[in-house]
Amino acid sequence: MRRVRLAALVCAVACLAAGSASAATYFVDPLSTAASDENPGSQGRPLKTISRALALAKGGDTVFLASADYPAVAITGRYSPPTVLKAADAARPVFTGGLSLRNAEGVRISGITFTWRDGTRPGRRLSPFVEIAGCRDIEVSGCEICDDASRAQWAGTACQITDSDSVVVRDTRAHHIYFGFVALQSKNVVFRNLDIRLWQYEDGIRTQLCEGPVLIEGCHITNTGEAIAETGGHVDGYQCVYWSDNITIRNNIIHGVPQAIGVFSSEQRRRKNWRVEGNLIYDVYTPHICTICDTDTVVVVNNTFPTGAVNLFQCTAGVVKNNIFGRGTLRRECIVDADSNLWVSEGTKIGEHDLLGVDPKFASAPVFFATVDWNYRSQCTTTKFYCSGLKGKVAVGDEIEVVNSSGSPRTGQLRKVVAIEDNWYTIDPPLDSTPPMSVLIYLWPKGHRNTIVDYRLTKESPAVDSGDGDVERGKDAFGNVPCDVPDVPNTGKGKVPYLDRGAFEYVPEAKRN
Repeated sequence: MRRVRLAALVCAVACLAAGSASAATYFVDPLSTAASDENPGSQGRPLKTISRALALAKGGDTVFLASADYPAVAITGRYSPPTVLKAADAARPVFTGGLSLRNAEGVRISGITFTWRDGTRPGRRLSPFVEIAGCRDIEVSGCEICDDASRAQWAGTACQITDSDSVVVRDTRAHHIYFGFVALQSKNVVFRNLDIRLWQYEDGIRTQLCEGPVLIEGCHITNTGEAIAETGGHVDGYQCVYWSDNITIRNNIIHGVPQAIGVFSSEQRRRKNWRVEGNLIYDVYTPHICTICDTDTVVVVNNTFPTGAVNLFQCTAGVVKNNIFGRGTLRRECIVDADSNLWVSEGTKIGEHDLLGVDPKFASAPVFFATVDWNYRSQCTTTKFYCSGLKGKVAVGDEIEVVNSSGSPRTGQLRKVVAIEDNWYTIDPPLDSTPPMSVLIYLWPKGHRNTIVDYRLTKESPAVDSGDGDVERGKDAFGNVPCDVPDVPNTGKGKVPYLDRGAFEYVPEAKRN
């Protein structure tokens, strides 16, 4: 019996090796004079169409695409091991009619540019550039997704995932689009290292009716860079519509949006198991920096929200630790454990290690933040705004930074206060355009000329080596693990008593990633 089992094992290994060795490569180059779908698909005799390459490909094969415009592509095959569709070396293949994966399995897409041409632009602006429906084991990586930046209205949802399992979208840039990335009724979804900026409607990333887990990690989400001609709905960096469970939002940078993380009231049922860790969120034009409602078991640890705080509403089993918050209020009835949070101005002291009214000593940051009074936000002009929060802090002749909610880039330019009357402030030079929602006002230290924000910590920060090391925090956005800084006393607690507070671990320069 033992000999039979051994023989079977040897046969199985041999078959596996043979399958791996027999993996084929196909080349598609529609612009080549030698291209034909009657060809074998070699580099010298390429195929003309992707559909022919997919008809020939088997599990483990790779299809290389040359630089060219490709019409709409549909993939329905199931491949094991996965089949790869990718850009050839130094090539820029462009899909001009979108990509549809329906009931597909085991597909890898890499290095493709997705855009529209005049003849392929969809009539429905929510039409996806990449559609993944009823699929399993799909990965999209190293792609670019964009409409024509010169148009006043952009079209296309970057990527829509529906009724799918085990989907990864990573290392992809999406810009000048109508809507961002969506996971609907799906599980085991990962959005990692996405660069999302300049969209015109709703959300950069959305989950809806997902049982999870869903991981949103290492993404840069911003709607600044140029004036946005049109926006609509709750324009969030991330939003959960209805319910989704088992969500982790980790090590992202979100700024220049009306709402950053919006998990609002769920009309269908409560949510469960959420973790918000290691995120930097700033330049948010409403109070919704991180609002989470109707959720059971919420963990919010090691985030840096320098102008606000997490807002938990009708939540249970909340854990809020090691964060750097600007100001705000924590609802005690939503929280079972909170400590080691640093509040820049006013806040809620719950734990014995919480710090209130403390300068976190960022590498480069304003010393004070204010915004237009909510009832006056529609009365902002390019030169004038109403802000009671600045009373007594600014005089005529002072310089302040005023950030427009139009989508204009934050350049760090300072403007002089030329008049103050009953909390109305007049500035010069004027803003580039009338603020559609509000303005944000920052006061920098007098004489401080580097007005580009850097919310990493300095060695002198009270946040260094002072956090609760039992929160099981992973690497930060730069890949740094907790570092015991020499000559800094460990005032933290837990199994890693030198964990820092905030999104970024301070690491001496010689040890930084």
